[in-house]
Amino acid sequence: MKQPYTKILIAIDGSPFSANAARKGMELATQLNAAIAFVYVVNDSFVALGTGATYGSPTTVLNEMQAEGIAVINKVARNMKTEPQKFIGVGKPAEEILNRAKQWKTSLIVMGTRGRTGLKHLLMGSVAEHVMRHSKCPVLVVPKT
Repeated sequence: MKQPYTKILIAIDGSPFSANAARKGMELATQLNAAIAFVYVVNDSFVALGTGATYGSPTTVLNEMQAEGIAVINKVARNMKTEPQKFIGVGKPAEEILNRAKQWKTSLIVMGTRGRTGLKHLLMGSVAEHVMRHSKCPVLVVPKT
């Protein structure tokens, strides 16, 4: 029987929900001997909101947000035995997750039920719901427990 999940894409954003999803995704990948990739998306709406005299140019803000994404991925992946793929996207989170899943030929997407809260959650809407509705592969949505 062919292994159904050989490439697992784990979407993370630094929230407790995504940290729990990352743990579950890594456990599943270990059990299935599947390749893992992490995707962190810098919401381009926040880049525009964060610019100006207080935070600097759009390029500066974007670079800082991408560096935060790399740090989040590195923190989650620090104890892995093999180096995972790491993707940093810029745009609308749900669309970037779906695009990366398609490009990487993902067989399963793993993500948290909710991302960050407050203004960021309001602007993003339901990323998990959008990904579930539009994904061409199965999506495992993990609640914060």
